[in-house]
Amino acid sequence: MRGPYTSLFLIAPALAGAQYVYTDFDPGGQDDVIWALDTAQGNLWHVGPPQKAFFADPFSPPNVLITDTMATYPTHAQSSVLVKAPVQDLLWSPVFFMSFYQAFDTDTLQDGGYVEVSWDHGATWTNAFDDWLMPLEVEFFDPGWQPLQADTLSNGQIGFSGRSGSAATGVDWCFTSFCWTNTGLVQTDTLYVRFSFHSDSIPEARDGWMIDNLTFEAYFAHPVSAHERASGYFELHPNPMPDRSFLFFDLEHPTANVHVAIHDQQGRLKAVLWNGPRAAGRVILPIWRDALDLVPGLYHVIAEHDGRRQHKALVVPGNGHWPVGGP
Repeated sequence: MRGPYTSLFLIAPALAGAQYVYTDFDPGGQDDVIWALDTAQGNLWHVGPPQKAFFADPFSPPNVLITDTMATYPTHAQSSVLVKAPVQDLLWSPVFFMSFYQAFDTDTLQDGGYVEVSWDHGATWTNAFDDWLMPLEVEFFDPGWQPLQADTLSNGQIGFSGRSGSAATGVDWCFTSFCWTNTGLVQTDTLYVRFSFHSDSIPEARDGWMIDNLTFEAYFAHPVSAHERASGYFELHPNPMPDRSFLFFDLEHPTANVHVAIHDQQGRLKAVLWNGPRAAGRVILPIWRDALDLVPGLYHVIAEHDGRRQHKALVVPGNGHWPVGGP
């Protein structure tokens, strides 16, 4: 049984020359994206403050995109959100991607959410994990920046299920990024992305799926792509910084003393991101603009380990946006 179809149209204005568009779904908040909800009867998707037993806290208050702000999801649900992203000003870039924060509370491997893409204005759809036309990488992390794995749902779609967090600790918001490599095969002005929620015939009394801080962005290299994972890899992303950025670098072996800090343009210490031992492998450190009280300006992120010193400049713009024309 197929439930009501619901659409949310996100149209990114003023993309000419811009590299970053964003919405947090909040009134009066940062909102580079124009969106409108379908008000058809039976709509499963809402925008508003989460008011459920488990889904009680948004990622950025007050609003989220959610499968009903108050009720648990029903049986036989098949409801979608349609995102229309103009890409004519993104396809010049070697890579472009969509990222968001998500939380989920569903019957594991049965009910859940999944993402589909269309390069022909909605005529055909492909699960984003299987997209062959524009090969992509998917990054899916828990709040501790440990990689997570997608699931196969009961309808055969690859997506997200289970519970992010616990009743004792509350909701875990998971960062997710879909990054497309530009093959030159796509000749379209608009990327269609469909967020869909599916449930089977068994009642679960669970909260469903919610999404916050949706971003479309162009970049010259995927910040965590496999071909970049090499000695000397050291990347900040996004840069310039919206509300947060992430520092990525690799350690080839366990290191007793890793020191990572942020300095302002005058060389004054602003914050220490890490000071101590780290295991071998990928290091991912979040940098929060508000938590560190980073006023607009130029900063320097410096990592020291194994007798090496690595450096990246970080731009904090005045309005939290990338300026038109890029950094």
